[in-house]
Amino acid sequence: MQNAILFGLGYPAYLALRNPNAPLGIYDALLVALSIIDVLVEFAADNQQYSYQTFKHSKRPRVQKPEKEEWFWAKQRWSEDDAERGFIVRGLWAWSRHPNFAAEQTFWWLMTLFPILTGPGSLDPPSIQTILSPETYQSIASFLSAYGSLQPLLPGIILSFLFLGSTRFTEGITKKKYPVRYKAYQRRVGMFSPIGTVFKGWYLQATGERKKVDDLLWGPVKALNGTKKAN
Repeated sequence: MQNAILFGLGYPAYLALRNPNAPLGIYDALLVALSIIDVLVEFAADNQQYSYQTFKHSKRPRVQKPEKEEWFWAKQRWSEDDAERGFIVRGLWAWSRHPNFAAEQTFWWLMTLFPILTGPGSLDPPSIQTILSPETYQSIASFLSAYGSLQPLLPGIILSFLFLGSTRFTEGITKKKYPVRYKAYQRRVGMFSPIGTVFKGWYLQATGERKKVDDLLWGPVKALNGTKKAN
């Protein structure tokens, strides 16, 4: 299974190599620039998580490295409340529950777009008539003939489904450890896209629950009854 996934991830590069004489254009420059930005976002997210986990698991009294010794992308100052909360909710993680996963998926979709946007005719979607025609599904050959041009999209689609499944699994584990606060985190912050976070904030604002949820995530860590710390 893993070898098949790795082959799929390299497939867009193979398609691009099949057209070596194509001149570089605006799409190449745009995709390269977006890929660099995307890698920097993933680098920042991973370093913020590392900085937080290092602080969280340090011996009491917890002491964070001086700001000048932290990576440029991970200069957040953590507090005891952050550590007691159990999971990171600041920096990029205030906008996405998994910014590193989102960046990795985006990177492979950008790789998928190279042969599609820079290789003329590499993506030729079937017509509505072809999609609705029963003859398209009568044999494997007719199906591949109709949808074969969409094959560059398969690696990105497969990887996205794998990430979605594994992310839900890891979130289930985290939610069992921190049932109250992580549920609030799921209600407030999108799984991958910051756009989801914006809409979740608007919805909670409209329902009058935003302050309560925000306090659970970014306020002092304490139990609802104000005595014992809770998750």
